[in-house]
Amino acid sequence: MELNIKIMIDTESIIQEFDRFILRFGGNYRNFYIGITDNPVSRLNFDHNIGQANPYLFMEAANNETARMIERYFLDQGCDGGGDEGSGFVYAYKKGPRTRP
Repeated sequence: MELNIKIMIDTESIIQEFDRFILRFGGNYRNFYIGITDNPVSRLNFDHNIGQANPYLFMEAANNETARMIERYFLDQGCDGGGDEGSGFVYAYKKGPRTRP
């Protein structure tokens, strides 16, 4: 018998995790990009060209509305950002000389 268990992480916990990530890698929101997508691996690697040298984090929110609230919080803090419609993953990375943007 297969069990499919999905742990739902609340909005506040996701925000705290991204704040810890940003703090760990410098703490200046302006040096980070936040976005939402339905495919974080593709978005990070192909659209943003993060490479192996740039730290990144992604987490799945409960739904698109929650993902947008989390994204808005970090945009208001000073992060660059943008996202796809209908997306549930929130992602962030530290911008570097080769990332887009």
